[in-house]
Amino acid sequence: MQRLEIRVYRESDEDNVVALWRQCGLVVPWNDPVKDIRRKLRMQPHLFLVGFSNGQLAATIMAGYEGHRGWINYLAVAPEYRRQGFGRLMMDEAETRLREMGVTSTPAAQRCSWSKPLTNSSSVRPSTEIASRITDGHRGGSSATTHRA
Repeated sequence: MQRLEIRVYRESDEDNVVALWRQCGLVVPWNDPVKDIRRKLRMQPHLFLVGFSNGQLAATIMAGYEGHRGWINYLAVAPEYRRQGFGRLMMDEAETRLREMGVTSTPAAQRCSWSKPLTNSSSVRPSTEIASRITDGHRGGSSATTHRA
């Protein structure tokens, strides 16, 4: 069982975060990922989280709250760390932080790594649990462990 240490993004993470987003197919021509990071750091930076396993960046999530609903962007799990519950752990931490801010509705997700193909022949999809949590708020457990930094 792998351990995931989740903490708030630091500026020194930028190159690795952008590389992970590119690897997961989350970078699109009309959004500069560095500009997205800069904007996030000006608003609710405590909702931009990174997860490390064995000292390596394994996952990211960027959450937000505009007073009505919570949002999830840039949920990414490196291909070599998938199927270990890390996406679920990142969602759990983001949801906890959103609830602490008063969010009562399930976050809406945009630009998450499961919706982008890794190769021409395979496509990554979220676990049934995460997909249902995004759409109907279902909660469940995880076999991976986490440490909140």
